[in-house]
Amino acid sequence: MGRLAALFVGLAAPLAALALAGPAAAEKQILVSLGQRTLHVVDVDPLKFPANVLSAESILAAVQGTPAHLASFPVAIGAPESPTPPGMYSVLQMIKDPTYYSHSKKVVFPPGPSDPVGTRWLEFLDANSRTFGIHGTAWPQWVHRQAAVSLGCVRMLNPDVEQVFSMVQLGTPVRITSD
Repeated sequence: MGRLAALFVGLAAPLAALALAGPAAAEKQILVSLGQRTLHVVDVDPLKFPANVLSAESILAAVQGTPAHLASFPVAIGAPESPTPPGMYSVLQMIKDPTYYSHSKKVVFPPGPSDPVGTRWLEFLDANSRTFGIHGTAWPQWVHRQAAVSLGCVRMLNPDVEQVFSMVQLGTPVRITSD
């Protein structure tokens, strides 16, 4: 037997064990529908919904009414001049009780419910390495109106973002769609 054939035989048992283990485990994902101005947390196998399938509607149609649909929340999104970017991202940083620094006003807002980013911050970067967040807000009226007012971030009510924060972890996929 050649060295290459021996290598494949040596790998056959581990590969067979992987094949018998079944499909990849389900993974929590955050879906943000800009059109509906809602955020959903779902527990689905990412292989069933690859990155090029950018419709939150198709994923939700598959999981609504099942245990895989964990929660839904209203959100405010980016203003027309600073839109929330559609695409596939992942949570890179999670901060409980963040401190916010306003570059335009040169003011530091201490942690707490009156902080402009609220009580939780879940960070992701776009393809140009610009920082965005899913976060709370000191102005719940914008979320109640599901307005387009932020600098591209996804704003949530503080109790809602606290719930999402407790459901996800670093690396959780974030899928933002225009539908």
